[in-house]
Amino acid sequence: MTVTHDAAVLSAQHQTSVAPDKILHSANAGVIVERVGQLRGDFRSEGRQFARELAEYMNTNYAGLVTVFLYEETFGTKDLLHWFIHLKSFDAYDTLLRMGTRDEGWRDLILRHRIPPERGGGGWERMFLDAGLRETVLLPQFTGMYGTGDATPPAPGDRLGGAAVVPPAQHQTRLAPEEILHSANAGIIIHRYGQLRYGLRAEGRQFARDVAEMINEQQRGEVTVFLYEEAFGRSDRIHWLLHLKSLSSYYAMIDMRAFMKPEVLDVYTRERIAPEKGGGTWDRMFIDATLTDIALTPQHWGMHATQGAKSS
Repeated sequence: MTVTHDAAVLSAQHQTSVAPDKILHSANAGVIVERVGQLRGDFRSEGRQFARELAEYMNTNYAGLVTVFLYEETFGTKDLLHWFIHLKSFDAYDTLLRMGTRDEGWRDLILRHRIPPERGGGGWERMFLDAGLRETVLLPQFTGMYGTGDATPPAPGDRLGGAAVVPPAQHQTRLAPEEILHSANAGIIIHRYGQLRYGLRAEGRQFARDVAEMINEQQRGEVTVFLYEEAFGRSDRIHWLLHLKSLSSYYAMIDMRAFMKPEVLDVYTRERIAPEKGGGTWDRMFIDATLTDIALTPQHWGMHATQGAKSS
């Protein structure tokens, strides 16, 4: 089943002029940096224009190393922007560091005065709340990562190091590439994260992979789910990205849980915790009240009545 799209749904790939086969996204990237920033209400239009201009500069000048897309919170905090910075690998970070001293186009973009004098003047930094920019680094999860349980450890030749990269998330699924929804072609992304109990960290990751692939199989063409680990942040906080064809695809997920087929029921009700650890199902694996969902809509010009450099 090839994924098709409603023409009314503006996916993130419409934000860039880069050819689809040159785009990095949540399925084929080795690293995703989610950068979040809260705009000041006075500069909501200018801030979005800067964010899109910044993203497209990186996309066109560093194609193959990085692709950046911009998203808005669908129902959450207004004027809170989310960039997904997709890197081929951590090796690309060295290139990005050098942009500040070697790339004159980048320096012009960052240092340019963007706010007119009658509004106080200044650059992009006036558009965002102080201390409001934060980043989360996500690595595609693979079996045995961070010392969690694994019945078949990676072979010596598969070990990471040097120029090697973490296998991209598309290796988590049996879906064919043309069936996969990802951060470039999805209409909505739900970012779900939760904190695992340390004593059940291996079991929790196995459940997370099982439920992701079950959804992938049951919701082909509507939803694709990948699992990521948080690098440099809180240990054992895991992240799913649920890529929906459109917001209406959420109903399909509700139906899946309400009218459980045997294979769906098994994933959610199976006893996954050994008796010596107290037994139980997946709900014991997470610290209470840590499972959180954030829905993200790809940004497009005119969204939330903001002004843009062009209309889509």
